[in-house]
Amino acid sequence: ALFGVFVLVIILPFVRKVLFLFGPPEFLMLVLFGLATVALAARSNFLKGLAAGTIGILLSLIGFSPVVGGLRFSFGSEYLWDGIKLVPFLIGIFAVSELMNYSLRGGTIAADKIVRAGRVLDGVRDVFRYKVTFLRSSLIGTIIGIIPGVGGTAANFIAYIVAKERSKHPQTFGTGDPEGVVAAESANNAKDGGSMLPTVGFGIPGSAEMAVLLGAFVLHGLAPGPLLMQEHLDVVLALIMGLVISNILASTLGLLSANILAKITLLDIRYIAPIVLSLCFVGAYSMRENIWDVLMVVIAGFFGYGMVRFGFSQICLVIGLVLGILAEKSFHQSLMISFGSYGIFFKRPISLFLILLLTILIIMPFVKKGIGQKEVKNES
Repeated sequence: ALFGVFVLVIILPFVRKVLFLFGPPEFLMLVLFGLATVALAARSNFLKGLAAGTIGILLSLIGFSPVVGGLRFSFGSEYLWDGIKLVPFLIGIFAVSELMNYSLRGGTIAADKIVRAGRVLDGVRDVFRYKVTFLRSSLIGTIIGIIPGVGGTAANFIAYIVAKERSKHPQTFGTGDPEGVVAAESANNAKDGGSMLPTVGFGIPGSAEMAVLLGAFVLHGLAPGPLLMQEHLDVVLALIMGLVISNILASTLGLLSANILAKITLLDIRYIAPIVLSLCFVGAYSMRENIWDVLMVVIAGFFGYGMVRFGFSQICLVIGLVLGILAEKSFHQSLMISFGSYGIFFKRPISLFLILLLTILIIMPFVKKGIGQKEVKNES
């Protein structure tokens, strides 16, 4: 995590200069590029990832539109006039859906009844025992975090695969090899520093966690994006310091309570689910003291559970929901600048470059699939 923050501090001065090169066309292409990237990185197939992102964009259109000057898809509900509230929706789509999944499965969170406790210091030593893996995975996590919308899922997966390919004993990966744990978790923590870059610089969440942070910005009257970097640099620096301090505190607390936390995984889910569900409802209600936010948590929970059952990416949906409004705003601003001409997206160098990258991203899965099928036919 500290590695990711260090890279963020180094890059930040250059990002402020790059921001001036980005106008509405570039922002639109960056949003579409982020959606395509997260769909490509989704564990489900690429088409399902794109479909989930599209659903997220459609959900973002609910409520009053400043562009067309009217309500859209509110279905006569006053609650939906301001659109779908992000925090209650995220609580439902991630937490409640996961509780439903565990509750229906039953049993305990841990698959086996043996949880090794009391070896916390061994885990600390493993980080320095695999120095190359640690540094390489941290770099991978930081770079992937910078790409809008990808987040920890892709960072974990890519860092783990690279570590397995470079390892002298790849056959032990998947059986609890500490090197695999170091690889995945180094990338997972380092990505936070990287994902903060597009969040504060462009107003585009680098991960699901940063999507929640964007909601916090809005609640406090801050507009994430170029203006935040130019007019509220002190807030950005405070966020960086907060990220450093929070990681140190979280790591210390984690080390001290590791033995106790490990035993929670052995408790029956029937005892854990009601407590966590109650906390979800209290958290959603306490933000605005609106009972409809609790109902939103329930609806989003069922919807999220259905997505998991049918193999659709929840991350793609959330990123689409967050980026949808920004995409629409940038699209209309671009057309106003060009007096209705779509050529503006192809005349500007950065916009054209992002279009080319977007095209490659969309074509890549189908090319790989075709090559794979051709190889199978040749072998047969």
